[in-house]
Amino acid sequence: SIQSNGDCGVVIGLADSDSENNVLCRFSDGPRLEISVSRLQLQLPGSLRIGDAVITTIDLSDKNGRVAIGDRGIVSGPSKTDRAKKVVCRFPNDSKFVVLPSLLDLELAGGFRVGDAVVSSLAISDQNGTVAIGDCGVVHGPSATDRIHSVLCKFPAYSKLQILASKLKLQLAGSIRIGDAVISKIDKEGKNQSVAIGDRGHVIGRASLPGSEFLCRFPNFQQLNVLQKEVELELPGGFLVGDVVIRKVDFKNPIISVAAGDRG
Repeated sequence: SIQSNGDCGVVIGLADSDSENNVLCRFSDGPRLEISVSRLQLQLPGSLRIGDAVITTIDLSDKNGRVAIGDRGIVSGPSKTDRAKKVVCRFPNDSKFVVLPSLLDLELAGGFRVGDAVVSSLAISDQNGTVAIGDCGVVHGPSATDRIHSVLCKFPAYSKLQILASKLKLQLAGSIRIGDAVISKIDKEGKNQSVAIGDRGHVIGRASLPGSEFLCRFPNFQQLNVLQKEVELELPGGFLVGDVVIRKVDFKNPIISVAAGDRG
């Protein structure tokens, strides 16, 4: 039986030989195998692993410190008291919390999370399916073979694609993407920061607060959580959706023709 990188198995006892460095494992329904512990990684509850980056979805506090929703931490091992259900995470300021995996979002390669809508910048075609540049898909989890650099995605014509995170773009609410130029539709005051209606900014990432949809940067407001309805997407040339335009030159193809001066 051949075992591949990423296969899951169960430790069933001590190895018959070199018991200081090897353990006895069974993978799937295969035979028992003696394998070096240096070639194994502990799989924790929720399919987490030591070293995984996670985002907390709740506020946590105890005598050791406090963690807020959206704080980023690192999985450091299994819970000593509930190994089968909980994990230990280390957060900023060296605070440690024992947490249920269901209260954490796994941060995948490239900062992606399960359920993220993504756009491919790579064309792929093989016996398993096809993906074209610009196709939209959904992140399903970490890559089984390259957890650090790749993610598992589902596309309309490719159900399970292991793809480099660098070949994907995150698609936010309303087809907004990181880097898009936006115009503020609200006035907002913050601590020594402000944004006014009409200010121009850019989308810089996913929202960091519950109830918001993405994060924007404006000249006088470095990180503003907003809803899609609170900004307007600025298109190439500075145009906005709904702008009235006049054609400057004639245009013709087999389907339609437009003359200079036509209004659209």
